[in-house]
Amino acid sequence: MTMKLPQAAPLLCSALIALPLGLSQAWAQKSNAAYPEKNIRLVIPYPPSGGADVIARLIAPHLSAKWSKSVIVENRAGAAGMIGTDVVTKAPSDGYTLLVTTQGPVTINPSLFQKMPYDSMRDLLPVALLASYSTLLTVHPSLPVNNIKSLIAFAKKNPKTINYASGGNGTTQHLSGELLNLMAGIQLIHVPYKGGNAAFSDLLAGHISVGFSSPGLALPYFKSNRLRFLAVTSEHRSPSFPDIPAIAETLPGFDAVAWVGLFAPRQLSPEIAASLNRELTRVMRLTEIKTTLSTQNYEALSMSTEDFQTYVKSDMDKWAKVISKAGIKVE
Repeated sequence: MTMKLPQAAPLLCSALIALPLGLSQAWAQKSNAAYPEKNIRLVIPYPPSGGADVIARLIAPHLSAKWSKSVIVENRAGAAGMIGTDVVTKAPSDGYTLLVTTQGPVTINPSLFQKMPYDSMRDLLPVALLASYSTLLTVHPSLPVNNIKSLIAFAKKNPKTINYASGGNGTTQHLSGELLNLMAGIQLIHVPYKGGNAAFSDLLAGHISVGFSSPGLALPYFKSNRLRFLAVTSEHRSPSFPDIPAIAETLPGFDAVAWVGLFAPRQLSPEIAASLNRELTRVMRLTEIKTTLSTQNYEALSMSTEDFQTYVKSDMDKWAKVISKAGIKVE
């Protein structure tokens, strides 16, 4: 004997099957809507006082005031930024452990180091671009050049005779010089130092002819004619130095800025990522933030999560090509 189910029974069964999924989605939406429910940790993969640290400590009070939760800045330096970055990649993807970093550990290190404890593209989610920092292509007055065109012309006539300093192999200063070599077809010789201050001291003394200098460090010597500024390394002129041309005005496409962004473990929900991006965009557009960063030669920026993800991938591809063509290796 076969029992016939009422016509409504299949619909009831389908509804019962769908009920757990609906409850799960509702719970996820409720959880995301309540974010943040506890304190947030911003991990900086560098020592205190660097660019990422300065920016994290500048934005943390604004986030804390908005969310009524503590936003704690924690420095986890070491291994070219990879120790602190690895801490975040292995944290729960709940939005409570986040990374504020320059591009080094994310887009440059993968092409410099054969072994890394994480995969940038697989383990990290780019959430928000925060700021950028342009350096100045600076020369000692003993070098007979006054602009980027004359530097390129002089370097072509005198190949492998001009040295440029950086704070070490694989730094943004180093890569800026190699990008210039590749795009201009010249052969400036890289001289790595143990830190940017040591490199700048030798540039100031005339032991090195060319450097990619911090504006804050170099500006007093520019005013006293002890150094000469040729160009900024950003794609466009810096708002802080509008009279100094960009290298890209002579070499279209040249862009070698240091940038700072916020990242999360890769599996962070799109809803929390979007919430973080909206809040950080609000903070970075505050006049107080923009003014404070400008005095330190940073430009406050904002970008959608999707655009930032594209930007990070493009930055990684660019530096991978430069590192490969220049044969840069870091032991």
